[in-house]
Amino acid sequence: MRESEEEEEEEEEEEEEEEEEDEEEEEKGKGKGTFESEPDRYLKYFIAAVGSAEPRQVTSGR
Repeated sequence: MRESEEEEEEEEEEEEEEEEEDEEEEEKGKGKGTFESEPDRYLKYFIAAVGSAEPRQVTSGR
């Protein structure tokens, strides 16, 4: 149980660092982004939050 909490904290720290980097990049190159790059950006955040882009079987707790 303790390990998963540490992993979650690490993931949150990584996400914060990535967000800061993205903000810096946006400030440097405003208007240079392409339409194709946007979905990849959000996929990166999704994978960071969920841990994988692979679907999982979810069962209810009932």
